[in-house]
Amino acid sequence: MLGLVEGDVPRKEPRLVAATPQAFLAMVKAFREDLVVAVECMFTWYWLADLCAKEGIAFVLGHALYMRAIHGGKAKNDRIDAHKIAALLRGGMIPMAYVYPHEMRATRDLMRCRNHLVRKRSELIAHIQNTASQYNLPPFARVQDFLSYCRLVKPKRESAGKLYGHSGRKIGNAHRSGPSGNWPPRSCVPTPGPSSCTSGSRKSTAR
Repeated sequence: MLGLVEGDVPRKEPRLVAATPQAFLAMVKAFREDLVVAVECMFTWYWLADLCAKEGIAFVLGHALYMRAIHGGKAKNDRIDAHKIAALLRGGMIPMAYVYPHEMRATRDLMRCRNHLVRKRSELIAHIQNTASQYNLPPFARVQDFLSYCRLVKPKRESAGKLYGHSGRKIGNAHRSGPSGNWPPRSCVPTPGPSSCTSGSRKSTAR
């Protein structure tokens, strides 16, 4: 959504414009003199910042959270947002965010992605450890044993891109029955209702 304001008068009503350099430049062609472009700090501003730098157009990146605090209103849509951003820029009240240099963005995005994945990994490990501690169960000796126990690996029989069936339907049963002693029998895992924990028994209420 693109809105143009000159002085206190909107030159064009906010309208949808294709997110391409050609469409943007055609839209602002008649207003290039002293033009300042302001956008909300979201995940789509990279290409526009680079285009403005290439074309010599002043570019302002507005802080999304702080702008919301300034022009918070009951009605909100892209058309209203475009006009509000232009009004904040014209009045000198737009809270600016840092326009990260083009050559450093990839490193920052990589670090952000790594931080997200590390946090997710830690969350999953903690969940597994807490579940084992909840039932006072020893950990698996290998990751493969855990995958087998959870039945996360589903073998397939296929050739030349054609699926001929599945195998290993009983995968994980060896660990669920606990013959090696590394994991208690499935029948010993606490379940709601009457318990029938009998080591070595195939009968169980847990499924």
